[in-house]
Amino acid sequence: MSKTLRSHAALPPRAVAEFFRLFAASGSVAFAADRTSLSRTVLYRRKRSDPAFAKRWAEAQELGVSKVRDEVFRRAVVGVKRPVFYGGAKIGKVRHFDNRLLWSLLKSHEPETYGPRRPHPMDPPDPIEAIKFRMEQQNLTRKDLEGILGTRTRVAEVLNRRRGLSINMIRRLHKELGIPAEVLIRSSRLKRAA
Repeated sequence: MSKTLRSHAALPPRAVAEFFRLFAASGSVAFAADRTSLSRTVLYRRKRSDPAFAKRWAEAQELGVSKVRDEVFRRAVVGVKRPVFYGGAKIGKVRHFDNRLLWSLLKSHEPETYGPRRPHPMDPPDPIEAIKFRMEQQNLTRKDLEGILGTRTRVAEVLNRRRGLSINMIRRLHKELGIPAEVLIRSSRLKRAA
């Protein structure tokens, strides 16, 4: 096929049918559009403006993703034979299990299933807020923290966010107050000295 159709005129029905066949077989809009010489821009525009076209698109995409999923499974379970060379001569084949490219396709087509993990809905608290919360729970005063953090000045610096927690402070807070270490090792907002 020579030229990509770029006009806003009606798309040729044969080319559209072939586009959907190729899209369903490959899961790739770019591949199907290129093979049928249809402009992706025109196709996407038509998808937005024509509900029937959008429905056919969704059906073809679902079939394409299904085929990609099947291929990922095949490569993961059966593998792909690749030649092995030694001294410039082919001496055999080895099964290779590599599905990174197909995994990327699945991530792009089904991000809710294969995309990055969502952060936990409740982030761990800030270390200083965790200390203050534990002080409130156990009716502790700043004086009570002196045995854990050091001097009265050191306790004030930590609670007023002028000093970060040292490893020894984290260990003692974890041991004495039962604050989880993973909370205490998080960085906290420190105030800059004036």
